[in-house]
Amino acid sequence: MKRCLQDEGAEMKRTILAYLEIDDDLAFEKMDDGPIAYLEKESGWLAQSGIFITDAAIADADTADPKEAYLVYLARFAFDHLDDGDISPMPYEQWRAM
Repeated sequence: MKRCLQDEGAEMKRTILAYLEIDDDLAFEKMDDGPIAYLEKESGWLAQSGIFITDAAIADADTADPKEAYLVYLARFAFDHLDDGDISPMPYEQWRAM
């Protein structure tokens, strides 16, 4: 395992990737802005604990948008092959041609 080096006294921040599922109906029921706005609102209490959502995107596997579907492919690839050594995902053009 690699050790993180940091300046003495500097805050260590880690990036955590996670898959979250949000009830779309509930999100729109609670907020008209949809699931990302709902996630940001509901996770506001996490900020008090030093946990921040810095970016979010809807990434449904069954989307019609090819770039969104490619994002799902990349994320799944990363999780599925985390310990597989020296492998790489397909470039967008190759993935799109499948």
